[in-house]
Amino acid sequence: MRVQKSDIVKALGSAAEILPEGWSARGFSVDSRSLQAGEIFIALRGNRFDGHHFVQQAAQKGAAAAIVERPCEIPILQITVPDTFETLRQLARYYRHRHRGPVIAVAGSAGKTTTKEMIATLLAERFSILKAFGNYNNELGVALTLLQWEPGDEVIVLELGTNHPGEIASLCQLAEPTIGIVTLIGPEHLEFFGTVERVAREELQLFEYLVKQQGTLVANLDDPFVASFLQKYPIDSVVRYSLQKDADVRATIVGWENGRAALQLQIGGESQRVRLPVVGHVMARNTVAAAAVAFALGLSLEEIVSGLQKVQPLNLNGQGRMVVEQYQGIWVINDTYNANPVSMQAALETLRQLPVAGRRFAVLGDMLELGEASLPAHKAILDFAYQQGIYVLAVGEEFARAFAEMQFRSGSICAPVECVDFLQKELRSGDAVLFKGSRGMAVEKILEAWKQRRTAHR
Repeated sequence: MRVQKSDIVKALGSAAEILPEGWSARGFSVDSRSLQAGEIFIALRGNRFDGHHFVQQAAQKGAAAAIVERPCEIPILQITVPDTFETLRQLARYYRHRHRGPVIAVAGSAGKTTTKEMIATLLAERFSILKAFGNYNNELGVALTLLQWEPGDEVIVLELGTNHPGEIASLCQLAEPTIGIVTLIGPEHLEFFGTVERVAREELQLFEYLVKQQGTLVANLDDPFVASFLQKYPIDSVVRYSLQKDADVRATIVGWENGRAALQLQIGGESQRVRLPVVGHVMARNTVAAAAVAFALGLSLEEIVSGLQKVQPLNLNGQGRMVVEQYQGIWVINDTYNANPVSMQAALETLRQLPVAGRRFAVLGDMLELGEASLPAHKAILDFAYQQGIYVLAVGEEFARAFAEMQFRSGSICAPVECVDFLQKELRSGDAVLFKGSRGMAVEKILEAWKQRRTAHR
């Protein structure tokens, strides 16, 4: 993108008048390590970091200017502002207001990133798309996405995340979405929310915002909190979707092939069978959600089916989102990015659905930030795994407590290196193994260490 002086002046006012006439930049960066020559470096400051320490590095890499809270004795154009993070928000709002097309926001307790990626893939059948990178779903991530806007972008697809009350409302004020979807609501971050009802109140702030702004709601009728919301509010524009009920967009699972669902997708009076290119029941839920958003923007059933064939699982720096592969004869599910009770159970269901001839194992890291609900949640996951015939290798104190209370025998508690030892010794061709845990548990490192060990011993 090209940033002109006039853009910065309109966004920030007189503070940007220091820029010379004819000045321009190539975009924005908040990370001096990845900054490209010609970008504007924004020196953000937090409790544990201070971007002002890296203005020199940004200048050496060719930054066009720096936005700072205090001037640095460095030969680079510097725009001095009271608060660089608020300035980042101002710039993001400026580019949001330049965009005249739809802005889609995806919220919910699970499936946000995968659904967002699927929506972007489907809409690319007709539109030029700007989408959030990876799981850029907090205030910084949403702002950085908006700063990537270019005049040719027709639709923006964002993800809204939260772990404290009030964050969804704040993100809505920044992003000003015109279409919103809440994938589902379940126990997440209960350490901060306390109850699932409070989680629902937070996630549904997206719908509250859209009702006030006369936007479009894309509503999951299979979620009781979403269904209840629809009954309470007069809503002018809503697209309903379901895997179980009559809806504007409905998908019925009609069969399975190698862990991939065959769906009968119904939109209006039309229906078409489609085989998903990704594995698991949870992907069927994400698919009908993405199809509903595409329908809300006028895509035909044929365009939606065409887009679905292009969907790929997401894998960022080894942290997978239901990435399924066969590795040396063993089915491997990499779903290591994060975990809560809803997504953990969905991953175990996917493991059960894989067409394996051998045994099923799951390397599970603790689900964090569940507060007082942690112990019963971990016990419920162990009980569910037992019912599915899955042997659990658990990592973390919360699973250890659950093992002890249940006297659980269909698995073991182990340190990461012990998990690698077990997998190397026990797994054989035809088996399947799931890797999943909260972000802080770094379960992807166990997966990588096992792969390295197995490769070395071939």
